[in-house]
Amino acid sequence: MFASIGVMRALNRHHVPEFNPKGKEPHWGRRKLKRDQ
Repeated sequence: MFASIGVMRALNRHHVPEFNPKGKEPHWGRRKLKRDQ
């Protein structure tokens, strides 16, 4: 589980700008931004 979260976090960090404009999962992008801040 931890490995999955780490990989997802790393991928999300780089795919943050791509996930935001898509608007498919707004809660995902918002959650990552809130956690990063």
